[in-house]
Amino acid sequence: MTEDHEARQMASAARQQIQSHEERCAERWTEARDQLKTLNGRWWWLLTSIIAAGSTIAGGFFVLWQDLQQTLATIQVTLALLQRATGG
Repeated sequence: MTEDHEARQMASAARQQIQSHEERCAERWTEARDQLKTLNGRWWWLLTSIIAAGSTIAGGFFVLWQDLQQTLATIQVTLALLQRATGG
């Protein structure tokens, strides 16, 4: 009878250890999932910001390119008029 009682106590202690371990693992999984959600949110904002900044820079270069083409055309016309005026 004593052996039966000891075996039941050992089994009960083992169940408690298993339950405690399962609870700790569940908490860790929950924490890990929450951290991943936070990181995903951060990456999303970073990616969105990079795309927006890149689009703004590309648009700025496009406008600059148009301005440079307009300036070059003006210079070419001015040179042609000067050549015509000087007879050269």
